[in-house]
Amino acid sequence: MLKSPALPLRARIRHKAPVAVVATTLALTLGVPAASFAAPAPVTTVAAPALAESAPQLVGPLATAKSERVKPKLKVKRSSKRQVRGENRVKITVHARYKGKRVPGKIEFRIGKKLVKTKTLKKGRAAYKLPKNLKSGTQKIKVTYRPETSAGVARKAGKELRDASRTIRVKVMTKAKAIKTEALKHRGVRYRGGGTSPRSGFDCSGFVQYVYKKAGIATLPRSSSAQRYAGKVVSRKKAKVGDIIWTPGHVGIYLGGNKQIDAPRPGKTIQVRAIWQRNPVFIQV
Repeated sequence: MLKSPALPLRARIRHKAPVAVVATTLALTLGVPAASFAAPAPVTTVAAPALAESAPQLVGPLATAKSERVKPKLKVKRSSKRQVRGENRVKITVHARYKGKRVPGKIEFRIGKKLVKTKTLKKGRAAYKLPKNLKSGTQKIKVTYRPETSAGVARKAGKELRDASRTIRVKVMTKAKAIKTEALKHRGVRYRGGGTSPRSGFDCSGFVQYVYKKAGIATLPRSSSAQRYAGKVVSRKKAKVGDIIWTPGHVGIYLGGNKQIDAPRPGKTIQVRAIWQRNPVFIQV
């Protein structure tokens, strides 16, 4: 069988045959004009500098480094460490500043994980009163600052404000526990006629007045006769811890069961003792 002349021809083309010779040989073999196999025109390339000049220049945020993000300073105050359920409300005040200057933004107040209030800072300040009937126990209040994009104080320094948080705690107590806790602090304080403070001593009505005020319940009248009308009279069966026990010329604080705490008389100290009065009047304030 005869070998195809095309095989040695391809082999020669793959090696060192000049372009013109290869074109002529193919033309004779295939019957195609040699001009069809002419070498292609050279490709003109664009110089790299020309491309660089035509590329757009980067501007804006991509051309510069990111601004440094900084926290403002949060100052958080509470009107009291303790809140009595249904009686008072603790006020929380927040001041937000950066390098001593007030910053704009919002303050979020959370009790536990629940968002309860959002306030807009006015002149770098926001305030909020806790709900009146919070659950008893220690409550965590988280205060979070959220910045505005136009916080100019930091922008002027080439910086961006970021979120900042503080957590404070408030102890929530029932009325009865608040009165009892405060009263028991003063066991052992001496009796003093006309006394109204733990430093100088207490008389009976001075002691009751002081305890109610410090517990955050009420400001009572000074004398025992006036305290008789400071609240609602209830039966002994319906009396609660913290109620006033009144008899002519004397007052104490009911501790439940058959117990009271009071300032007895000269020469004695504030003490817990059994209710000795006959037919005392129980007063709920």
